[in-house]
Amino acid sequence: MSIPVNRQLAGELAAAIETEMRRLGWWHDQPDAEKVEGAFGRPSMTFSVWIETVLVPRLRQVARGELDPPQSSQVAVAAVRELDGYDEAGGLIELLGRVDRLSPG
Repeated sequence: MSIPVNRQLAGELAAAIETEMRRLGWWHDQPDAEKVEGAFGRPSMTFSVWIETVLVPRLRQVARGELDPPQSSQVAVAAVRELDGYDEAGGLIELLGRVDRLSPG
């Protein structure tokens, strides 16, 4: 049985994450990542670069119907761990929690 995917929400989240990262000064108009070695881009890139070059483009692909969301996501858990001490990142962490809820599992 196929679980419906809210593709419009995926696109809205991609835009909101980009906006929030720009507000934080963490968006650098990086090209898409060519190779991601580990979870959340580790060890080859920082978490914020992974969000910009991997997560946001994939959310946009979900929005266009080119990809389905992963069966499970824990990007908010990673964000809490990676962004600990950055009080100004609360809005970004909340958005990433919404990304986790896009996944059917």
